[in-house]
Amino acid sequence: MDAMMSASRDFFRQPPEEKNKCSNLIDDGEHLEMEGYGNDKVVTPQDQGLSWNDRLHLRVEPQDERNFAKWPTHPESFRDVLLEYASRTKRIRDLILRSIAKILDLDEDYFVNKISNTARGFAREMGNGTMSQSSLIHW
Repeated sequence: MDAMMSASRDFFRQPPEEKNKCSNLIDDGEHLEMEGYGNDKVVTPQDQGLSWNDRLHLRVEPQDERNFAKWPTHPESFRDVLLEYASRTKRIRDLILRSIAKILDLDEDYFVNKISNTARGFAREMGNGTMSQSSLIHW
């Protein structure tokens, strides 16, 4: 988790030109795609104005659907750190699913076998100024 947080912070501290290399804008900025780097407009209550949040949204599972063109190349460790983080998160997910199956007196791999290779997993990194946080990878 610490390595993922550090890599995320390093990514968001880069100049916009570097972050935009993995932009989610397509068709000359006319359209957005889900994956990649972008900004989200956040409306605050009581007409306090608008706030912006940087985000990086990446597919990590299934493996054959990863779009590495949208994954940062800087910091250099980002890809390896995210892949390790995703792998460990997936192991925890499978451990929980096996525990649930045991409690329900089902075959231990009942749920894992149903979703193991088809579940979609995403990482969403968010940054605001020098602040950054890694959201849990969710399936």
